[in-house]
Amino acid sequence: MKNKFLIITGLVLLVACTTQGQSSDVPIWQIIDLGGGVVYDGYVSKGGFNGEGTMTYSDGSKYSGQWKNSMRHGNGTMKWKNGNRYQGHWREDLMSGKGTLLWKNGNKYMGKFEDNLQNGRGTMVYTDGSIYAGSFMAGKPHGKGKRIAKDGTTVRVSENSSD
Repeated sequence: MKNKFLIITGLVLLVACTTQGQSSDVPIWQIIDLGGGVVYDGYVSKGGFNGEGTMTYSDGSKYSGQWKNSMRHGNGTMKWKNGNRYQGHWREDLMSGKGTLLWKNGNKYMGKFEDNLQNGRGTMVYTDGSIYAGSFMAGKPHGKGKRIAKDGTTVRVSENSSD
């Protein structure tokens, strides 16, 4: 009996010592109503949203993915109320890096993004079945690219300029 008491006392002291001094750096899963129909459901640490989480916006749009310092940062998916959808990398709340953007009309872009715009190498597939594969700058074809008809024939290889 005395041994059981010593073991239990030792465990209580061990738990007390290991939990003492823990800070908000430890991620905690929370559901937070931010008001106005905006709800965050995910990890909170260091005074903000950090780690995996989902934000539902007042218009019904939803982001699910990684957060850093309360900004979309890392891999995630944004579904807008209007039907558009982005899946890919985010940096400081902006689409940035490799990703795929699908518009509600069926157009689809796969490639690089910078500051929420297509920027770098990418491929745009249009609803009519035609394709543009090449360079983009500020959301538009720019530099070398190839246009391909829906039957697979190359229509044009060009140097595009956004001027």
